[in-house]
Amino acid sequence: MKRSCLIFLLVLSLPSLLAQDTIFLSRTDNYAVVTKESDKIIKVDIFTREGVHKGWEYYSEYNADRKIKNGSSHFLYSDGRDSVTRMYENNNLNGKSVEYYPSGSKKLVEHFKNGIREGTLREYYPDGSLRRDETYLRGEYNKGRFFDEDGNERPAEPYWQHAQFPGGVKTLSALIIAAVRYPEEARKNNIEGRVIINFIIDKEGKMVSPKIVRGAHHLLDKEAMRATEVVAFIHKWEPAKLDGKPVRTRYTLPLVFEIPNQREL
Repeated sequence: MKRSCLIFLLVLSLPSLLAQDTIFLSRTDNYAVVTKESDKIIKVDIFTREGVHKGWEYYSEYNADRKIKNGSSHFLYSDGRDSVTRMYENNNLNGKSVEYYPSGSKKLVEHFKNGIREGTLREYYPDGSLRRDETYLRGEYNKGRFFDEDGNERPAEPYWQHAQFPGGVKTLSALIIAAVRYPEEARKNNIEGRVIINFIIDKEGKMVSPKIVRGAHHLLDKEAMRATEVVAFIHKWEPAKLDGKPVRTRYTLPLVFEIPNQREL
C-alpha cells in the first residue's frame, strides 16, 4: 500500500514538473531531472528515489536514443561534497578529472585528451602527501614515481595498465581470422565488409559479452561473432590493472571480410 501511495504521489507531481523538466526513472532506482538551459546545453541532475542529490552532468543531446556528454560532470558524497569532477567533449573525457576523499581532500588528479590519458597523473594519500606522480603520452605510461606514506620513494608500478593479449593484438587478429569460415552464401554473392566487435575483458582475463558495434551484413556479422567466441573460449588476456588491481575493461576490434581475387591461369 505504501509503494502504491508513493507511485500515486509521483504521478500527481508529474504535470507541474514536466512544465520545466523531464523525469526519467532508471533501473538503479535513481531518477534524472533534465533541464534544457539552451539549445545546446542540457543539465541532468541525478537523485536517489529518496531525493538525495547524487550529482549533475551536462549534455548537448539527451533522449532515449542518444546521449552526448558535453561539459562538466559532478558526482557527490551523501553530505554534498564533491566525489568526482570531470570534463567531457562529445562523450570523451577531455581536460582535468579529479577524485576526492570524503574529507574533501584530493585523491587523484589526472588529465585526458579525446578520451585517453595525456599529461600528468598525481595520486595523494588522505593527509595530502603525494603517493604517485606519473606522465602519460597518448594514453601510454611514460614515466612515474611512487612514494610510501613516509615519503620514501619505492619501485613504481603504473596506476593504469592496459589489458594485454599474449603475443599482442596482431596475434589475436590472426587467431580470429584463422577461425573464420567465410559464409558460402556471402562468397557466392561477393559480400564483403568490415565488422566491428566490442567485448569485455574481465578480471580473470576472459573475453566475455561480445557484441556487434557496427555490422556489415548479417551473414558476416554472425560469422564474426562465432569466430570471436571460438577464440574467447580458448584464449585469455592479461587483464587491465588499476592501481595494481585487476579490473574489467572494454576492447573494440575490427574484422575485415574480403574475398581474395581469383586470377585466371
